[in-house]
Formats: sequence, C-alpha cells, structure tokens
Amino acid sequence: MAKEEAKKVLKEYISKAEGSASEWKKTVAFRQENKSWLKKSAKIAIKINRSLRAQKMTQKDLADLLKVSPQMVNKILKGSENLTLETIVKIEDKLNIELISILKSNEVIVAMPSKGFVMATSNTISKIYSSGSEILYKEDVYLVTELEEFYA
Repeated sequence: MAKEEAKKVLKEYISKAEGSASEWKKTVAFRQENKSWLKKSAKIAIKINRSLRAQKMTQKDLADLLKVSPQMVNKILKGSENLTLETIVKIEDKLNIELISILKSNEVIVAMPSKGFVMATSNTISKIYSSGSEILYKEDVYLVTELEEFYA
C-alpha cells in the first residue's frame, strides 16, 4: 500500500512540475513575441518611477491621480502593461513629464548633456549648422528643424 501511495504522490508531483514548465514556456514565448513593446514599456516605467521619486510621490498617489487601482499602477511601473495612448497622456499630464515624443519628418534631436558637450560627430553638427536649420532649446535637448539637406 505504501508503494502505491508513493507512486501516486510522485505522479502528482511530476504533473505539477510539467504544468509549471508549461507556464514558464508560455511566459518565455510571450516575452519573445512582445519584445519590442515590452522594451519600450520598461523605459516608460523607469521614467515614471524617476518622476515619482523626484516628486516624492507614492504609487498610491499616482493611482489616485489616474483614478485606477494601485495594482494597475504596479503593472505600469513593472513595465508589464501594454499602455494605451490615452493612459500615457494621462500619466504625462498628471506628472508633468513627457513619455513619448513625436517628431516631424524633418526634425532630429541632438542631446546636450549638462556637462556642456554635444554627443554627435563634428561632421553631423557642421551639417546641422551649415543647413541653416532652426534650433530650438528645451530641457537639455536641441530640436533641429528643416533638415532637408541634412539627410541628403
């Protein structure tokens, strides 16, 4: 009788392990299929987390502002939630940050780090300046417009 009981317990254990492996395989397949948006979602999550820290806000504070559950905010901050544009804009408005930037076809961003140097080749910068493009400054970023010859 003890042998039969042991076999039964072993079969149950193996069955649970196979189920667990199946879930793991599904998770891996999901991550591989959705790699692109998961990567961007993680970057958005990092930016939101930094903003919350800088503004000394909690996840619950953000949930209250967005009128969503704390569990939803937790998913957002883990980077595991496929956000709609509506949700992204709500977060941007409530935290006063920019999560997504849409450039016109003739615009390019040249980053200007706080230490005061341009992270681009001198050839690129000379093309920008020689093209006569308008350069706008906003938060350590220069937005360069009208770059028809820049792309030539």
